[in-house]
Amino acid sequence: MPRLRLNRISLRQREWIARLERELPNLREVMGSCLSEPGDDATAGLAMAAALFQFWLSRGLLSEGRHWLDRALARVSGLPTTARVEALYADSVLADVQGDLTAGSLLVEEAQALDEQLADPVVHARIAHADGLLALYSGDIPRACARLEEALAVFGARRNLSDQVWILLMLGLAYELQGDAPRAIACHERVLDTTEAHGESVFRSYSLWASVPSDTGPPNTTAGVTNSFAMTRSSARRASSSRGRSNRAEPSAQ
Repeated sequence: MPRLRLNRISLRQREWIARLERELPNLREVMGSCLSEPGDDATAGLAMAAALFQFWLSRGLLSEGRHWLDRALARVSGLPTTARVEALYADSVLADVQGDLTAGSLLVEEAQALDEQLADPVVHARIAHADGLLALYSGDIPRACARLEEALAVFGARRNLSDQVWILLMLGLAYELQGDAPRAIACHERVLDTTEAHGESVFRSYSLWASVPSDTGPPNTTAGVTNSFAMTRSSARRASSSRGRSNRAEPSAQ
């Protein structure tokens, strides 16, 4: 699984995605075995489910990803570990994409409680990323921008390309929804520059689609990626519009 993480932004990305699809029945069997009872095997199952996060997302296997992550989190004790935070992060994002913001919020809250105990800047950045995405889906665009920028500062400094590109992608969407076209374009240009240089295609397809006005529809892209991103943009717009109407109504209510 660590090797898979390293190959997310590379020429071998499609090869790894295809391999995971072929091996998915075996992975399910292994995770099921690991999570059959508490212990070290359950911890390994938790790490495996979290490591598959981008695969669950890119292939549209949101419910399955949440199933394994929920099961793993319930099986492994709630001790403050980086592995648990990674799983909470992944589970919260999948919940957000499905519109289950209540579950997403609860998962982020648990991660924030662990953050206070771990005092790890990378863990803090991971949780900032999760909270930023939750804010984006909830329509709180200013908070989304602030939290995603906070996460980007850490992962960008560490040259973690996968996380850096993923955050830039969603930050570009947040700035688009905020009406800040120059910053949105700058984020997507950084995504395109990085992905082109490394032969990456999945995040690149996201960013290319994001550059198209939302009423024209997506060009040729990976289906799961396009659907997830379209859902993000659509739900975030609706939530942001709803928040705006609510805020405008407050003065008259007083």
